[in-house]
Amino acid sequence: MTAAPSDGADPSRLRQDCSHPLRHLPGRTVLSDGDPCDGDGPPRCRSHFHSGQGHPALPRMSSDGQDLGMRAAATGATAVRIVETASRLLGEQLFDQVTLPAVAQGAGVTAQTVIRRFGSKEELFSAVARRRSVALRSARDEATVGDPTGAIALLVAGYERCGPEILHLLAQEHRTPVISELLDEARRFHRDWVARVFAPQFARIIMGRRQHELAKLVAVTDLYTWRLIQASEYKCRATTAEIVSRNVDNGRR
Repeated sequence: MTAAPSDGADPSRLRQDCSHPLRHLPGRTVLSDGDPCDGDGPPRCRSHFHSGQGHPALPRMSSDGQDLGMRAAATGATAVRIVETASRLLGEQLFDQVTLPAVAQGAGVTAQTVIRRFGSKEELFSAVARRRSVALRSARDEATVGDPTGAIALLVAGYERCGPEILHLLAQEHRTPVISELLDEARRFHRDWVARVFAPQFARIIMGRRQHELAKLVAVTDLYTWRLIQASEYKCRATTAEIVSRNVDNGRR
């Protein structure tokens, strides 16, 4: 028969109370999840460090006494400033004209910091492109399959936000490999997006003509179509979307 605890405590609660005197037996300390460990030191409880209960976990410190969490946050903020500065400069100048020292100056850091964080101007450009691509693709992916009107409205809105920047890149793709690779990926995304959004329409077309019809819709929803419309007198978003919709309807016939 097991004797009841001398202090009258409920034995079932002892497994949850790391500070209880019966939790710490000579040569054997029982952790909060019931796993034993050797040692006669003060009671230890994993939940103190993982569940936020009991004593709070101490911050992780570096060898020079700095809080590693705060250092990581500062490093992340620095990277964001660098990417934002590079994005602005790459939108204003040609890729060949943008220098890492100029990016560093705009971000308030040294050129060595930029190099240490990103390695090269090409890698920094890739970081900028990924950041912009996530925002653009997320907006496009809100399009509902089988809703051409809504999809085209999202398309035109995206072109209005990012069209000039993309055209700026298109003017450089033949002399800058990293830009060419980015734009090739963007073209694949656009083609896949058209195929997904207009899938119900393609399903009504005979198999042998689907790729042909897909190519037509990719062309009439391309950025250059938007640019041609913008170059005319029709610059209103609603009117632009209506013209693109008509082109899409004509392309499906």
